Amino acid sequence: MQYALILASVTGVELPAALAYPLQALAWAWSPAVPETLSIECILPHGSSSSIPVSIQRMLFYLAMPFAMLVLFLVVDAFIFRLFPKKQAVAVGLRDKLGGSAMVVCFFFMPSILRSAFGWFACIPIDAPIAAPYAAGAVGSFWLQDPSQLCYQGYHRAWALGLGLPLLLLVCGLLPASIVWVVHNKQRLNDPLFMRHYGFLVRFYKPAYCWLEAAVLMQTAALTAVGVFSYSLRPLQERVMCAALAVCAIALRVFQPYAQSAAGRTMLAGMYCVLLTSLSLWSFTAFREFSPSVAYVLAMGVLLLVLNLAYVVAVVWQIVKMVDWQDVWQKVARAFKAAVACAAGVACAKTHARKQQSCTTAVDGGSPSSRP
Repeated sequence: MQYALILASVTGVELPAALAYPLQALAWAWSPAVPETLSIECILPHGSSSSIPVSIQRMLFYLAMPFAMLVLFLVVDAFIFRLFPKKQAVAVGLRDKLGGSAMVVCFFFMPSILRSAFGWFACIPIDAPIAAPYAAGAVGSFWLQDPSQLCYQGYHRAWALGLGLPLLLLVCGLLPASIVWVVHNKQRLNDPLFMRHYGFLVRFYKPAYCWLEAAVLMQTAALTAVGVFSYSLRPLQERVMCAALAVCAIALRVFQPYAQSAAGRTMLAGMYCVLLTSLSLWSFTAFREFSPSVAYVLAMGVLLLVLNLAYVVAVVWQIVKMVDWQDVWQKVARAFKAAVACAAGVACAKTHARKQQSCTTAVDGGSPSSRP
């Protein structure tokens, strides 16, 4: 889904309504994982009320969102662990549980983190120097987040080199290198202690491709970079995106790295859907001398919508088949009975307390004429 949103940001043409509206709905539904879709300028301090430019505040908000969600997930995990200590302790320790949750949140928000990391360096040329008597109004490259600010001048240079560069090195360099270093010894894949700590990195892949999580991270980084720097790549951005997706699809088809064949087929089908969508969008601008007709654009939009919906339905159906619904209903029934019993016990306790209080009042607070 995030690849589809990246693809939508690359195209330089207006999408057909049959495709534009579902993508807008997807962006809205996926906004917790893509904070860039939220418009927050109205709540940020402007002008003299803040020494930090609004563009920098916006970028910091985009960076803070994943970490805020990470803290929230860790708090929920810690609460569940404390609430059910015996059941949780049997499966995994608190440190391992929180570490796994941190990695899940990290990879869930990775496209957003990568967009923020690359965004510090996204610059666009506006005007070029021209001969007199004409004069260019804005010569040079300007920061995409603030078109009034020259790239690597003023506050942009300080923030881009002080925060953007270390973040980029961390996400695109240190993190994948750490994954490869952790899983490079394939003999450790049979170690229960290692799998308990790092199994979420390797259990989905064949032993020969245990390092693939790092490759997936770099794949996401490459696609995100094409989306972020699409303004600088024009008019070739659609071709570059198609080439990158084709390489990813061919690699999945040839190497088949997933341990479960069903998971491999699902991932390959999803990559095919994104690749076909990219090729179709490229067809709108591939031949500059020919403008696609309205009927062609509408038909292609409907076709792409049906194709992607079919893929989503197929994935949901695969997930539904994997669930043991009888066990789920039994657990739901037990939880409902426990909740009813708990509510009944609380109600009985309150009624009993009220009765005791009324009896105490009747004994201690009787009328004066009835006293000896």
